[in-house]
Amino acid sequence: MARLIAFDNFNVSRIVFNDRMLTFAVAIAVLATIARVVARSAVGQEKRALPFLIVSINLLALHALNQEIGNAYQQQAARDFAYSATWMVYGAGLMMAGFWWKSQFLRWQALILIAITVGKVFIYDTASLDIGYRILSFIALGLLLLATSYWYEKKRSPG
Repeated sequence: MARLIAFDNFNVSRIVFNDRMLTFAVAIAVLATIARVVARSAVGQEKRALPFLIVSINLLALHALNQEIGNAYQQQAARDFAYSATWMVYGAGLMMAGFWWKSQFLRWQALILIAITVGKVFIYDTASLDIGYRILSFIALGLLLLATSYWYEKKRSPG
């Protein structure tokens, strides 16, 4: 994993369907398999590895998506907006997975990623994005926050 993140530099000609994404997908699948085995059969101290594995899976997936965005967009404003949008969508997906699997740990990861994205939108995007991307960024963020609060309330309420 460390080599994949820090050293490997893929020269890709296509976005998403390329050697880099295939390599990341294999690494994520291996980590997911290990996490599943640990979740099902580990006891005691061994179970403590599960949160590390889950966080590693999500960080690896986000890193792969960020690299694809970096290759896909040459214009800085479009790239910055795409990072924010991808993080928002990934955070929403984590939140839904957390509700689906009844995992508070996944929901906390989603909230942390969404909070980081909110910080990026308010601190960085407002200062650097063009007005059109800034408006889109705030609209997408608002919709995500409304949907997240709705789902949280719906799942929390007993009826």
